[in-house]
Amino acid sequence: MSGPIKASQVEQGFYYEKTDTPGWLRLIVRRHGDEVVYADFTGLSQCWASTIARWAGTKYSQIEAARLFPKVVADIARQLEAR
Repeated sequence: MSGPIKASQVEQGFYYEKTDTPGWLRLIVRRHGDEVVYADFTGLSQCWASTIARWAGTKYSQIEAARLFPKVVADIARQLEAR
């Protein structure tokens, strides 16, 4: 999926790529209403779904993200294992 992401499209288990920054991914670890916990290569953070939607240009399944950006996905997986 490309083009603007709506807050309602932010789903747990999907990766979101920052607009105009290939490979800048965040994995949605948990969503509860508008509150979102995400993991990226810097660790776990929390924000609002609308915050992710404002900068996200593309949404990937875990399989798609791993195929396109294996190193970034591996780095995010390491961050999750470390918690």
